Amino acid sequence: GSALAALTMASTLYPVGSSTALDINSCVMAARAWLQRAQNPFDGGWGIEPDSPKGAESRVISTTYALRGLVSNGESTTTSSSVQRGSEYLLRGFHSSGGCGVKVGDKADVCSTARAVTALLDSKRFHPSDTVIRTATAYIMQNSSEWDVVREGYIAPGAPGMIHYHGNTPYDVLLALVKSGHHRAAIERIIQFYLNSQDKSTGCWFLCDAKASDQSISTWSTCEAVEALDLASLSVDIESETSQ
Repeated sequence: GSALAALTMASTLYPVGSSTALDINSCVMAARAWLQRAQNPFDGGWGIEPDSPKGAESRVISTTYALRGLVSNGESTTTSSSVQRGSEYLLRGFHSSGGCGVKVGDKADVCSTARAVTALLDSKRFHPSDTVIRTATAYIMQNSSEWDVVREGYIAPGAPGMIHYHGNTPYDVLLALVKSGHHRAAIERIIQFYLNSQDKSTGCWFLCDAKASDQSISTWSTCEAVEALDLASLSVDIESETSQ
């Protein structure tokens, strides 16, 4: 999904009909077809590794990534059955608290909730003023103590290379709050997290939480940090927000 979204964005840099644009279009069409085939027929979600038995189980994170790719190509709940079914999977995961978990039925957490909010808004299933979005963002704010300390492991517990520390939650929370237009002053806290956690000697960000980091992982976390700071700078004037 992320690769599809990136290629779709990159395609705008090349003249229509150029060899590069045609190559990108071919890749995009193949990726869209693959995502549609990989969608679980029973619940409408996507698994992290759809070709493996355990990895095929639908999860919020993989469903939101798949929807990101499809939506980047102009698809929405009104034009695409895949997007419609994917958004329905996400909706089934919400609890009365307003949050959702890693999978439907799992305990709610901030990161999964934020990812679902962003996907539901991007797919045009809901408007920021709709109850499900307002309730979800309220859940995120009520659990703000988790934003920079919550941990997330890879799918296979104990597997080689398993990551215990991360900075995903601040990034996902930022996207949800920016896109929903709710609780904008809270963005300042996320900006401070990124400013404080940047490795000053290299300029990159490691996969981390508030107490520790995995310094073998930097590209992914740096890309998220740069996008997060860029979104924040475009969405809210922090100085005027904090002076009110």
